[in-house]
Amino acid sequence: MKLRIDLKITPVEDLDIETLLLSKAQLKTIDDGYQELKIETPEWVLDRISEVSMEINQRVRGELQKRLRNAKSRRSALRSADEKRKDLDVEITELEGKIL
Repeated sequence: MKLRIDLKITPVEDLDIETLLLSKAQLKTIDDGYQELKIETPEWVLDRISEVSMEINQRVRGELQKRLRNAKSRRSALRSADEKRKDLDVEITELEGKIL
């Protein structure tokens, strides 16, 4: 399988997480090469490292939020009927207080 990514222009939104991680590694390798030669890294490399890193972080955060919602939902399903009724009573009281 060949994988070719134009690191300068490929929109990060079009890449899956594995390709984003690969792109970040390649960009860091390019940056390291410039640093080793003691010359300034091109601005586009630094910009893309930042952009790719933000996209990775955003996706990881989204996945963690999804897992958290799922865990809370599963936990809620394990509660007793009395616990659920008490929670609903509290919510109803709060809503009535806001309306009145």
